[in-house]
Amino acid sequence: MRLWIVLLLISLPVAAVALFGLPDIPIDIPTEVPITIPGLDKILKEEPALTTSLADARTGVPFLDDFNSIGFSAMSYLPRRPNGRFVLSRPGLYQHNFLSYCLHAGAYAPGGGDGYLWVPLKGSRAGAIRQMLLNSINQPEIAQREVQSLVWGVLARTRIDDMSSQLRQAARRLLTRDEIRRLNGGALGQIPRELLDQAFVDLPPLAQRALRAEAEIRGMLAEGVADFDQLEGVAIAAGEPPPHEEGPEVPRGRWSYHPDGFFVRYFPSGYRRTRVQLYVPESFQIERDGLGRITAVADQYGNRVETEYDENIEPATVSGDLALTGCGFSSIRFVHRMVLPPDITVDWEARWEDVGWAFAVGADGQGSGQADAERFSGIDERYQWAEAHHQQLQALREAVASMRERDAPTPQTTVTEALDLGNYAMALRAVLGADPDTEEWMTDHIDLIVKAWQAAVRDYVGTRQRQQAGMPVELAYLDSGTGFTYLGGLLLANNSGGGGDGGADFGGGDGAQPGNPGKQRLGMGGDNPSPGKENNSDVQAVEREAKAQDTVRDAFENVDPADYDNTDDYLDAVNEEIERLAKKRGFSQGGGKAAHSPMSTRCTDGRLVPGEDRDNSDYAEDWRQWDIRRGFDWAEEWVKPTYFAGQPDVNFEAALAHEAVHQATWERLRREGKDAQEICDWFDDPKNRQQDELDAYQKQIDMLNKWIKEDC
Repeated sequence: MRLWIVLLLISLPVAAVALFGLPDIPIDIPTEVPITIPGLDKILKEEPALTTSLADARTGVPFLDDFNSIGFSAMSYLPRRPNGRFVLSRPGLYQHNFLSYCLHAGAYAPGGGDGYLWVPLKGSRAGAIRQMLLNSINQPEIAQREVQSLVWGVLARTRIDDMSSQLRQAARRLLTRDEIRRLNGGALGQIPRELLDQAFVDLPPLAQRALRAEAEIRGMLAEGVADFDQLEGVAIAAGEPPPHEEGPEVPRGRWSYHPDGFFVRYFPSGYRRTRVQLYVPESFQIERDGLGRITAVADQYGNRVETEYDENIEPATVSGDLALTGCGFSSIRFVHRMVLPPDITVDWEARWEDVGWAFAVGADGQGSGQADAERFSGIDERYQWAEAHHQQLQALREAVASMRERDAPTPQTTVTEALDLGNYAMALRAVLGADPDTEEWMTDHIDLIVKAWQAAVRDYVGTRQRQQAGMPVELAYLDSGTGFTYLGGLLLANNSGGGGDGGADFGGGDGAQPGNPGKQRLGMGGDNPSPGKENNSDVQAVEREAKAQDTVRDAFENVDPADYDNTDDYLDAVNEEIERLAKKRGFSQGGGKAAHSPMSTRCTDGRLVPGEDRDNSDYAEDWRQWDIRRGFDWAEEWVKPTYFAGQPDVNFEAALAHEAVHQATWERLRREGKDAQEICDWFDDPKNRQQDELDAYQKQIDMLNKWIKEDC
């Protein structure tokens, strides 16, 4: 088909807008003779292979820019669907290192502090690209370079049949015959390279670079070029893109809300490797007083934030669209539970008096913005933040609603709860920020409020219904059931979840859009086999476990048993020393702490049993499971999946080794002729207990360190 150059120069900017979301640019239209440029008619007429742009990345969550919890469990411990995607069957924090792929030829590599947002892939070839990335998970023998070369070829609309034999073979394993047939049918012809500059001269620089890169890739692949370095040299622009003014800045590590009911963020290392972090919201207990003000937020792991309000302080209000009332705190109390497996539990507490204030929605106090200006410092700024926060929540709900595949589920809460929790978190941050004695664990304790906020946002926004095996699965509640997590992420687990096998999933085929339009759009593929120690969740979890157990061992060593008449008093002193050392060594909340000690050795018979006696109602389920299974089967079938899910096996095995030392001591005493009472008396001697615990913790630590040395 012959195209007049005048029509070409008018039409190409319009196509560039469809491709890249770039503004049209006024141009001078010359009069020229007609030129034949094969393939350009299809570029002008057809929908681009991928149309995804920053305009589609509408679920970023600026409120979470300070949400940097530690203690992410390895996503690899979650169940997987047959296609390799992870099933988000349990609430909690998760992390995984993916092989990732460039989905924007001609753009610049990730880096420079720019963030990425979750985005659905759209465009005429989005389905084929998603399928290739997804199928690559279960075929790791196909090199990442081959998959990437195919992706570039499909983006450039190259005929599969024109590619090298190696790429054709890979395509037959990653795509169906029908998909290959469709891709061959929608292919473009080659554009003579000597005409590229003339054709693209009046396009914006980013559009020029992308169209030129695709045309060159199409030509190279059609000529049988299979050298990856050559293709990469064309597809990946060197250096940094020019400054952009399109949309707001997206900082590195910004969270996005996924319509299936969880939060996700991306940390690319170049374009080939991306570390992904997820948070699937847990269940929280929120208590309010008669005025609707938040008085307590608690998780199921023993952590709690409590506030009381000073009724002697006149409340403050600000004129505006939101009905907010500022209420002063009379007291703030943090309760922080720390569990170090297998059998140590310590509670920390912090308290503030007569400081801080929070906005509450619907509290009916009458006051003015001028009431006790010193007590309500920063009220105007905080109100402006609350209004912006409200607008962001509404925009997020609208964005998610537009992405739903079918009618939206009924929201499980109103915007009020999320707005209140956001204001509550801001209030507590202000108090801690003004306190020179704030410790790290106190700051991290704010995450409890932020996580509760995320759960409220999920319930307000709702989640997309999913179709699994012909049955709709409602994910508005991913109920956590019974869950346990450990200090610093030593253990983050829940033994049940609303997601189940039909719940939300994540993995190959998901897309990430850069905030900077000049950077690479990314697609997730299979597992990164060598993520590096700093990005390896297993290594981090085992190192934290070893550090925690080393702290407990040191506490036992530091406390002199000669100062105590019985083991109970001695252990109380050890717990105080553990708390002191843990704070000194910078332990933080991480993903939460287990409310229970997983297991202990019973002195009457040397058997492995739950961490507390039967008369403790909190351990009723542990004892019920013990009665069903008994002995080692109970530990393997109940303790491991309940307390150690999402953790490397060595953490559980080291805890068992710890208890095995106590059991071996019991066996030795039994062989010496001691009866059950005499053995219990032996363990009740502080000196004996100290030595046995030192031996047990050393065994546990040695096993963890051996794993670190051999596996890292």
